[in-house]
Amino acid sequence: MNRFSAHPLPIVYQTPEHRFDAELTTLIAAPPFKISPAATVRLPEFRSSAEAKRALILDARPSVFFEQGHVPGALNLARDDFARDYRNYQARGVKFVRQPKEEPYGTVAVFADLYGNLWDLLQMKSGSGAVHRAAARNVEVKARVPDLADVEHRARAFATEGPVDLAQDDTFFACANGRLKLRQFGDGRGELIHYLRADDAGPKTSDYLITPTTAPESLRESLSRAFGAVGRVRKKRRLCIADRTRIHLDQVEDLGSFVELEVVLRDGETAESGTAVARRILALLGIAESQLVRGAYVDIQGNAS
Repeated sequence: MNRFSAHPLPIVYQTPEHRFDAELTTLIAAPPFKISPAATVRLPEFRSSAEAKRALILDARPSVFFEQGHVPGALNLARDDFARDYRNYQARGVKFVRQPKEEPYGTVAVFADLYGNLWDLLQMKSGSGAVHRAAARNVEVKARVPDLADVEHRARAFATEGPVDLAQDDTFFACANGRLKLRQFGDGRGELIHYLRADDAGPKTSDYLITPTTAPESLRESLSRAFGAVGRVRKKRRLCIADRTRIHLDQVEDLGSFVELEVVLRDGETAESGTAVARRILALLGIAESQLVRGAYVDIQGNAS
């Protein structure tokens, strides 16, 4: 029909590469335009806009923090060919403030736009989406500390990201193989976590699988009825990142102050390698071997009672 129209429309096919070039040209080479000062949006208005889907929300934080928690519906930037897009960004003069890095969830680099905003260039690994994740491996260690402020001061000296504050409510269920817990965050999200880990006091390997849920309250009820709840731990966690190590500064309800390290193991990496990283960070934080504790918080809670 377009052929016989009095005013035919031009039909031009653009490959994904051409569309990408056009997008990037707009970002880098477009002439400056006037930007009005950003207005402050109050939390109720922001929540209402997000819930009604009247706003597109882009989360510009590094993806590791995006994974820890974000506004429902918010987006990280992601690409389908990281190497190609990274070369094209560089060729067009995009300033990368953090070079490409392999993470457990994929490959990520951070760049700045014309106005100094930071964005993730991200390609997720196959099977690492939000609905299902393959089992991952950590080396973990937990210690009781008298002063979280002192540990945080030491951590900030070498941390690469953070801190981020999280409220966590963990319910543990009877489980014949390993441990099963439901974690609910302050924003109403939840994660069902199954893990296999020894209860030694020193660094140990943890194999874990995380399944996100948007209905933690009803899931807690179902699991409690099916398997029985064996404990509940509430804590305020301050998260710092040092390369691939998560540093948890935990204030645990009724138990006190603790530090937990999780060294994310790369594919094929030995537990001994991760243990060496954990011990180096313990030393940097000023934590002695005598401060290390056995088991999970739910175990310490049971022993205290």
